[in-house]
Amino acid sequence: MSYTDEITTLAFDWGGTLMLEDSHYSGPMVDWPEVAAVDGIQEALQTLKGHYRMVVVTNAAESNAAQVRSALARVELDRLFSDIFTFNEVKARNPDPLFFRGVESALGSTPHQMAMVGDSFWADIMGACRAGWRTVWFNPEGKPCPGLIPPHTAEMVTMSELPLLLSRRFPPDLQTCHLWCLEQGFSFNAWMHVSLVAAIAYQAAIWLRANGLPVDPILAQRGGLLHDLAKFSAPRIASSASHAEVGASLLRERGQPALAEIAARHMIRLAEDTLAPRTWEEKLVHFADRLANGRRLVTLDERLEDLCLRYPHNAAAIRKQRDSEAAIQAEICAAAGLKSDALLPALHSALKGS
Repeated sequence: MSYTDEITTLAFDWGGTLMLEDSHYSGPMVDWPEVAAVDGIQEALQTLKGHYRMVVVTNAAESNAAQVRSALARVELDRLFSDIFTFNEVKARNPDPLFFRGVESALGSTPHQMAMVGDSFWADIMGACRAGWRTVWFNPEGKPCPGLIPPHTAEMVTMSELPLLLSRRFPPDLQTCHLWCLEQGFSFNAWMHVSLVAAIAYQAAIWLRANGLPVDPILAQRGGLLHDLAKFSAPRIASSASHAEVGASLLRERGQPALAEIAARHMIRLAEDTLAPRTWEEKLVHFADRLANGRRLVTLDERLEDLCLRYPHNAAAIRKQRDSEAAIQAEICAAAGLKSDALLPALHSALKGS
């Protein structure tokens, strides 16, 4: 197992991320009658030890660094962290950028060397994102992030997932995805379409993960944003390749093989080939694209008929794929625990935030 060379420091939130919080107690955690570590954190940290410098960064105001270390000692985690930063040391609280700049200054690090692991979406994740850090959202409840627009690098529902997440190549952040699309001639409407596909794929991934399926919601979301990467540049390229093939090539050049496969496998197959979606992320983006007609959420049949009207020379081949597309819908609905007729209402509700 290898880990990214770019990140040198993992910064962990304290309460709720390393140690369980208990509303029954007040005052410094070190003085609480009982304390407990978050399940799986000991094993995860031991696996990561030696690969990264690990520090604690917390908004705790009732405890200083020494007290936090003493509390960590009660669950045998203290020796795994080289430094501890609280409000008392930094004189700022996350998500204030001064908090993150203070930590960087003390460690002699730059933003691209830092990764934040925390359970608070607004303080830990959004704060670190604004500071330019990589971010891993510890999301034990498995809920979707606000707006179905995940800004973070990765997310997990158990701490035992952390070493494997860090061993994988990270997908690009939201800004990079947007810039890549703009470089390829994207219009406002095109960006709205891929944003809808990304939101559908992300929400569906959350549903599947809640049912125990091995799926990466962030990879699905970024795959949705980038599945049409070459849609507008491919026609200008002197090649017979489809925009899916050209987009996949562009993503491989950018060091994103998993996203390249999502792009390569998102189109309706007009003939028997080897480009059917295989992984859950590939299937989710492929099917999300069937439900997104421009910026509108539609049924599978509505989408296929619209494609037939737009591409009349391929209409017969498109209609022949109706059963295979319906099979993917049935597979995803079954994995999500939804009846087919409940899928669109559930997505409409999720997209509205209700």
